[in-house]
Amino acid sequence: MIAGGYTHVEHAGDAGLHVQASSLEALFDQAARGLLDLICDPRSVRAERERAIALEAGSLEELMVSWLNELLFLLETEELLLGRFELRVEAGSESANLRASAHGEQLDPNRHVVRTCVKAATYHGVRVAQRDGAWRAEIVLDL
Repeated sequence: MIAGGYTHVEHAGDAGLHVQASSLEALFDQAARGLLDLICDPRSVRAERERAIALEAGSLEELMVSWLNELLFLLETEELLLGRFELRVEAGSESANLRASAHGEQLDPNRHVVRTCVKAATYHGVRVAQRDGAWRAEIVLDL
């Protein structure tokens, strides 16, 4: 069984995420959790609200960047912190799509201490691939 998870990596003034999981759904889930962990303590985020998210892209790399940027957009525009996900990811030779039910809550400055302000997930060096029976991703985040 492949151990899943994420690690934060320093990247010349930015931040990086290295993610590993046994499935595409778990990979996208762990990437979102890694993003949230940079922003605040994920244990402080309650699953009080649900948000449906649907994304399409030309590749898994584009889909990963779109996914993380959608989560950042919801944080920026609605102050919505999302930390629990039910995902379905499908990939073909020319397209990839994601359908998610994301759960979280409104940002509460009294309970959520913002550690890092993440501006965006970038295309710089983004990789999503399956190797040795595991899915792996590398993403650079603009701080």
